[in-house]
Amino acid sequence: GIGGVLFIHHEWASVEATARSFELFQRHVAPRYRAGDGAHLLQTREWFDTRGRSAFASAGEAQARAFTDAGKAIPADLAERMRVMAERRAARAAEQKG
Repeated sequence: GIGGVLFIHHEWASVEATARSFELFQRHVAPRYRAGDGAHLLQTREWFDTRGRSAFASAGEAQARAFTDAGKAIPADLAERMRVMAERRAARAAEQKG
């Protein structure tokens, strides 16, 4: 979910800055997800189910492009993950066509 996106910065920030980010998240964001009847969680799930895959589909391609642009070989594990994800996307597309 969105927490995964928000916390992906851990490689770019110092330990102190990361701790501060987590503190701010805990204070200002997390309470919204603890209160109420959970309708917002269902809405988030619905959004991800309908749009999430396309929203994040190019992440692997962007990572691969970064290696290529830097003149480095794409790591075997990244290439394998990209292959598996492409197969999954193709299978989902085939299922949707029926």
